[in-house]
Amino acid sequence: MIRITILGALLLAGCGVVPPEPPAAQAEPAAPAIARRDCLPLPELRSGASGLERRTHTQTIVRMYAACAGSQP
Repeated sequence: MIRITILGALLLAGCGVVPPEPPAAQAEPAAPAIARRDCLPLPELRSGASGLERRTHTQTIVRMYAACAGSQP
């Protein structure tokens, strides 16, 4: 009985593996490494944040956007 359970689990685990999909063709041409720069992810604002925390959060996002936009031509 235990062998059947183990065998069944192994078969299910083997069938659950999905082969990776081939990479899709890029729609846009690749930009030079100097001109292309990924911006940092935006910080998250916690729920129930005070007015000061909200204002600081907004100012941080504005500065991040300005820095990211300034680095691109």
